[in-house]
Amino acid sequence: MVQANPEGGDGIRRHIQYATFRKDKPAATGYSAELISNRVDPKFYDNMGEQPVEAGGCDNILQYFKRNVQERPNEPFLGTRPLMEQPDAHGKPQHGEYEWKSFAEVGRLAENFAKGMLHLNLTPEVEGEGKMWRFIGVWAKNRWEWTNTLLACMHFNITTVGFYDAQSAEQVDYIIQQTEMTTVTCTIDYAKKLIDMKKKGMIPKLSNLVVMGDVDTGVLQSAQEQQIDVHTYGSVCSQGETAQTAPFVNPDKHDVYIFSYTSGTTGDPKGVKLSHFNILSAARNSIVRAPMLPGETMISYLPFTHSFEQALFSFTLIQKLRVGFYTGDPAKIVEDCSKLQPNFFPSVPRLYNRIYSKLQAGITSATGCKGWLATRAMNTKQANYAQNGAYTHGCWDSLVFKKMRALLGGNVRIMVTGSAPIEKQVIDYIKICFSCPLVEGYGLTESSAGSCLMDLEDTVTGHVGGPMESIKIRLKDLPEMNYTSADKPYPRGEICMAGPSIFSGYYKRPDKTAEAFDAEGWFLTGDVGMVFPNGSIKIIDRSKNIFKLSQGEYIAPEKIEQIMSMSPFIAQFFQYGDSFKNCCVAVIVPEEEAIKKWARENSKCIRVVC
Repeated sequence: MVQANPEGGDGIRRHIQYATFRKDKPAATGYSAELISNRVDPKFYDNMGEQPVEAGGCDNILQYFKRNVQERPNEPFLGTRPLMEQPDAHGKPQHGEYEWKSFAEVGRLAENFAKGMLHLNLTPEVEGEGKMWRFIGVWAKNRWEWTNTLLACMHFNITTVGFYDAQSAEQVDYIIQQTEMTTVTCTIDYAKKLIDMKKKGMIPKLSNLVVMGDVDTGVLQSAQEQQIDVHTYGSVCSQGETAQTAPFVNPDKHDVYIFSYTSGTTGDPKGVKLSHFNILSAARNSIVRAPMLPGETMISYLPFTHSFEQALFSFTLIQKLRVGFYTGDPAKIVEDCSKLQPNFFPSVPRLYNRIYSKLQAGITSATGCKGWLATRAMNTKQANYAQNGAYTHGCWDSLVFKKMRALLGGNVRIMVTGSAPIEKQVIDYIKICFSCPLVEGYGLTESSAGSCLMDLEDTVTGHVGGPMESIKIRLKDLPEMNYTSADKPYPRGEICMAGPSIFSGYYKRPDKTAEAFDAEGWFLTGDVGMVFPNGSIKIIDRSKNIFKLSQGEYIAPEKIEQIMSMSPFIAQFFQYGDSFKNCCVAVIVPEEEAIKKWARENSKCIRVVC
C-alpha cells in the first residue's frame, strides 16, 4: 500500500496509494470513471459484495457477539460508571469507577430480554412494504441496556429503532406512527416525555414502556391514565428467564436489524434501513486501517442509533474490544476518559475543535519556565512533523505531552474523526499533542458511515483517505457549480457510491428512495469531492446545502459554521440566510467559561460583554 507517488498540482508528495480510477471500463456520460480501492481484487470490481470476509468471519453481528461469548466468556465487555448516592461538593451528581459486565453476562441478559419481549408481546407483527416486521424503539443515551436491547432483538429478527436526544415530539410521533411500534425502551426522562405526548393525542398506538432504572409511582399513575403499561428493564429480563418462547433465529446477513432515522431538518425524518451486511461491510474494512488488540477499550458516547456508532460497535465485536459508556453528560467526557483510559477514541469535529482550543489556550497561557518548556516542545514537534510527519518525540513526550495525553486517560493510541469536515491544523495539532495518529473518515448514514478512511501511516492530512473495499465511487459533473471530472489539476464532482455498505432504501418512502439514487443505482451523497492522484479524497463542498443571497452570492453555511466553531469563545453557532436579503445573520451561544476568563483578564464586566 505504501508506494511512491508523484507530487500533484499542490506540490504535496502523497506516499500512500489508496485507489485508482478504472481503466478497463469507460466512464458514463457526465461522470468520472469508477474509483476503487487498491485492496480490491479486480475480479470483484462489478460484484463487490462477493469479496471474501476475514478468516473466521461471521455472517451477522449476532454471530460475532456469540463468538466472543464462547471464546471470552469472563472477559469484561460493557462498562458503566454507576451514579453515587451522594452528590459532589457542589451538589451535582457524581459517578464511581467503571463496573463491567462480561460477555457471558451480557449474553444471558440479551437472551432473557429477547424472550421477555416475546412473552409480553411487546413487539407484535406489523405489515410494511409488503412484508411483516417487528419493531421496538429505544430512547436513551448510550448505556448497557441500549446495547443489550439491540443484541436481544437480533435473536428474533426484531428491528430496533433508535431516537436521538434532540428529536422533537413531532418527529418522534412521526417515527412511532410510521413503524406502528407499540413499545419503547427508555430512561425515565424520556418515559415522561412519551406519556406527555400521548396526553396530547400523539403516538396513539404506544401501549408499553420498558424503563431503564427505577420508576416512581407518579410515572406509573400517569402512564396508567394513558393506557400505557410500564415495565422495568429488569422485570422483562426476569420474566424472560423462565418464559417458554419460540426458538431463537439466526439472522440472515441481509436482514434489516436497525432503522437509523435522518435528522428531518428539511422535512419528515427518513428511516434508513440498515442490514447486518451493510454495517459489517463497513466495519470489517475499518479494522485493516485501525487494528486493535483483543481486550483494548473504546469509549462510547456518539449517538448509538447513528450508523457511525453502529459501525463502531461491530468494529469492537470483530476485534473483541471492551466498550465503556460515558455518563451521559458530554461535559464530563474528559472525566470519563480519565477513569476508562480508552485505547481507541472516536469523535466528531465539534469535540476535537474544543480539545484543540483548550490545548492551545493551555500552552499560550503558560508562563515562566513552564511556558518556555511548552513552547519549545511544541515548536520542536511541529518542525519534526512538518519535515517527516513524526508526531512522537523521545524527550518532549514524557516531559510535556504526557500531561496532555492524560486529558483522555493517557492510553489513546488511535483517534478517528468523522461526521463533518475538520480543519487540517486541528488534526495536525492534536496528533502532536497526543502523540498518536488521528485519522479522518467520511461516510453517511445511508452508506453505513464507513466509506472512506485515512491510513494510519499517512503523513498528509486534509483529506478523508480513499474508498473502503465495501464501496466504489464516481464523481458526477455539476456544471452549474463549475465542478467536473475533467477539472485540472484534480477531478471534482458530486460523490456517488455503490457497494454492499449502501442502504436498501428509506422505510415506506419510495419517493425519497428514488431521489437518493441515479438511474444506474448509484447513491447520490450530495457531497462534492476532489480526488488526488493517489486516490485520496477531499470533501470541498455540498451540492445541496447552499443558498444564494439577493446579490447573487452563493453561501455555504456548513463551512462558515465549521470555522466559527473553532473559536474558544463560541459553544454553538447557527447561520441563517434569506435569498431576498443581501447578508446573513448568525445566532451564537458563547462558551461561558472562556468568556468569563477573557473578561477577568481584560477587566471587563461580564454583563457588558454579554
